[in-house]
Amino acid sequence: MSFIHKFIFLSSIWLVSLSPAYALEYIYWYMILDKYYYFSDPKLGCDWYYENHSAFKEHRNSAYDELRNGSKWNNKYLCGYSATDYLGRPYHNTLGGLSDDYVTCKDNERFDPATFKCVESDNKCPSGFNRNPQTGQCETIQTKKNTGTGDCSQPETTKSTGNPIRVSTGNKFQVETDITGPLPFTRYYNSELKGWSHQYQYQIQQPRDNPKLIYLIRPDGKILPAKQENGQWQTDSDVFLTIFRTTETPSGWLVKTGKQQETYDDQGRLTSLEKTNGNTLTSEWTENQQIIKDAKGNQLTISYGHDYFLSSVRINEHDPVTYTYGPFLRLTMVNYPNRKGLLYHYENGQFPLHLTGITDENGVRFATWTYDNQGRAISSEHAGGKEKVSLEFHDNNATTVT
Repeated sequence: MSFIHKFIFLSSIWLVSLSPAYALEYIYWYMILDKYYYFSDPKLGCDWYYENHSAFKEHRNSAYDELRNGSKWNNKYLCGYSATDYLGRPYHNTLGGLSDDYVTCKDNERFDPATFKCVESDNKCPSGFNRNPQTGQCETIQTKKNTGTGDCSQPETTKSTGNPIRVSTGNKFQVETDITGPLPFTRYYNSELKGWSHQYQYQIQQPRDNPKLIYLIRPDGKILPAKQENGQWQTDSDVFLTIFRTTETPSGWLVKTGKQQETYDDQGRLTSLEKTNGNTLTSEWTENQQIIKDAKGNQLTISYGHDYFLSSVRINEHDPVTYTYGPFLRLTMVNYPNRKGLLYHYENGQFPLHLTGITDENGVRFATWTYDNQGRAISSEHAGGKEKVSLEFHDNNATTVT
């Protein structure tokens, strides 16, 4: 048996450590709502945090005292640094912690970072997942398909129920559109990824300690690895992306998928998106903003706050949609300029990042979900118990829906 350990960063970032016996050990970080970073151990992850937060950078060399990264506290690895207050008294500032867990794969399996599951070594889809005959991909990594609807470019082939819940896995998926019009803004919640993402979250991340490995972050939550072999970037056989490293100034990345073309800067940030319909969007970056523009002069300004969490979105000169966070940096409220906002509930103590309900702008809780002890959604209902759906998962990978 090979054991794959994962670490969870309890501040705003989740760290997953993968240790397959047959492959290079690697760890990847999942930052809620936006960016992903990858490291080979928790110390490197803490280093990244200090280096990329100017207020903490000067403390990097003092961040490894025995009360912090060198030991465990409450089964958590802690990132933090030693300092003194204005009276010269020493204290420790804790920036976050890491808990460990593990996933067990059989000898004939490998860990798939795109799905967070064990898959058969011959690239078959994991149990309970179907391969899309049009794209050749396992449906589980195309999280947008959990919406229960389809469109011309992304046909719906995976059965879902509830509001919606993926029948085969119990994955809860939610789609929320905050802005409509020429430059819409849509968010996606995925209980397997335990957070929200949005439709302009294209990104490339590269581990510091492995220059021949990158991860492509997709708007709907997919995490797709690619390795450099013989000078070319290769994805898994069931992922249909073509990746180029551009050397002309400014250097960066070019990614092609079907008729869509994406360009990225040297930091892996999206700079342009040529869509399948021929329309091209540009993506510009400031210190805390991503600005999307179309050919007609429309501008969508996406602002980020602490730790790159989504702060607000504005279309042209209209008033912005703003976002409020609670404990564990969970998205708890969306505030609209022309109507009351939505409230999001997370009431499961075992899985504190699992979405359990939504209250609408009238103060009515119109949706509720519950989960089993494995984090799978087992019920969905609307206000007053209407349209209630229950799921029962069986050991033979079958699911009963009532």
